[in-house]
Amino acid sequence: MLGSREDYNLIALKGLQTFPQLVFYDAAYPYANLYVWPAPTNQYTIHISVKTQINNFASLTQTMNLPGEYQEAIIYNLAARLRPMYGLPPEQSITALAKQSLNVIRGANAQIPRLTLPAQVTRDTLYNIYGDQSY
Repeated sequence: MLGSREDYNLIALKGLQTFPQLVFYDAAYPYANLYVWPAPTNQYTIHISVKTQINNFASLTQTMNLPGEYQEAIIYNLAARLRPMYGLPPEQSITALAKQSLNVIRGANAQIPRLTLPAQVTRDTLYNIYGDQSY
């Protein structure tokens, strides 16, 4: 998997057609793009699983099928927003739970690129930490 658009842009022969080896997922809004390299021929099939965006609630009684962590985020963030409307001061425990629940969702939806190092930094030899010798 390619971690960035820059990595994909470095590929010179984007029109090459053979068995796919690399993909770059561009999480653009409102539609994401998936770039496959080399381009697959019609004898290959690509299966993609994606997360969907939550739509607005049509009514207060509408049933929504959401993962458990979303329910907690909705409840605590709604409570944190409604307290000032009722003249109540902010409560630290509710504010902390609201932030924590949003961080859980952000963590589940985050795209973390794979760490790579330049060839100049990596070495094929092991360094002896107890002396000035390489193995």
